[in-house]
Amino acid sequence: IRAGGTAKLLSTDKGEAINSSVRISAGRSRGWGWLFGEFLNTVKLNKQISVNVSPKIALSGIGNPSAVGTSLNWELIPGIFLIPESNFSINDAQNNWTLAIRFSSSEDKFLDIYTTNSLSFIDAGQLMRAKQQSYGINIGTIF
Repeated sequence: IRAGGTAKLLSTDKGEAINSSVRISAGRSRGWGWLFGEFLNTVKLNKQISVNVSPKIALSGIGNPSAVGTSLNWELIPGIFLIPESNFSINDAQNNWTLAIRFSSSEDKFLDIYTTNSLSFIDAGQLMRAKQQSYGINIGTIF
């Protein structure tokens, strides 16, 4: 069980130099609760490439892992993106990575084909490494 939200703080659409948002969620799994926070920062280097740096932390009864996530979003050709991501442990977390190819015909819908060794893409799972490499498809929409 989890709930959360994201608030945009800065936007290049409004003339700021970067896009910045804060994401907070809370949940409970297997008797343990957590609060997860992530500060998302994106800088567009040129028309095809943007860089993301995102400090993140989870607070729970079993530990308080923290890390810095980094990623590159490179539009290879219109609508097809290469997205390598890494999370670097600061405290009680584990380094992990994801490599995705994103197909997107519009700004609000996408399909990702990916491989990762992170536990999950959601909340505290971003801060942990899985026992095995996984492969998958992620379908998403932004609203």
